Amino acid sequence: MGAKAAPDGYTLLVASAPMAINASLQKNLPFDFGKDFAPLGLMASSPYMLVVNPSVAGSVKDLVARAKAEPGKLSYASVGPGTQQNVVSELFKDMARVDIVHAPYKGGPQALTDMVGGHIQMMFHGVPAVMPFVKGGQLKGIAVASKQRLPLFPEIPTMAEAGYPGIEASEWYGLVAPAGTPKDIVALLGKEIEKALNAPGVRQQLASKGYEPATTSSPDQFASFMAAEQKKWALAIKQTGFHLE
Repeated sequence: MGAKAAPDGYTLLVASAPMAINASLQKNLPFDFGKDFAPLGLMASSPYMLVVNPSVAGSVKDLVARAKAEPGKLSYASVGPGTQQNVVSELFKDMARVDIVHAPYKGGPQALTDMVGGHIQMMFHGVPAVMPFVKGGQLKGIAVASKQRLPLFPEIPTMAEAGYPGIEASEWYGLVAPAGTPKDIVALLGKEIEKALNAPGVRQQLASKGYEPATTSSPDQFASFMAAEQKKWALAIKQTGFHLE
């Protein structure tokens, strides 16, 4: 287990959004998300996009209107119970006061295939996965769960612009070391992460795939980010009353 590895700077782990959510959902985790890791730096993130089958709705307003007119008839996909997709969809349902049924899948590709086929109506998913479907017209992006519109899709409004402020969700990835790693090693690794992200071609490659590479992310900045993510999802889970069956 990485969290229990020797804090010597030779064992690094990738931290991601599900870890922040599981901190509030899972009661018997073998690690403490807020205490067992030394944050090193955020690497990249990509906001979720709310996508629908084009026959379902042309906007978030249309989707909500249809869901209210047909309670329990529409379905949203996720890659499983307790995932970020599941929680953010339940938050949307709570804020919009609609009844949309959860359809859990074992993976994103099958969920997206069923959405294109019209078997599932909506899904929150990361931009890299849905980008080819949206650009190809098989799916329609009706909102992005970010503070600002995306350069790749400037025509798609944010969830706040669509009337649902506070719904912000993204895939994000950063590096952490076991807690107790010496501060000088943490500082050195943080600088190396930043240097790698600013290497020629790295930023362009990440951006072309729908990811936003971190511009600067010191260990302290990443620590604050991780704490904010844990707090945000804890509040969302409390607001919706969400729990794992």
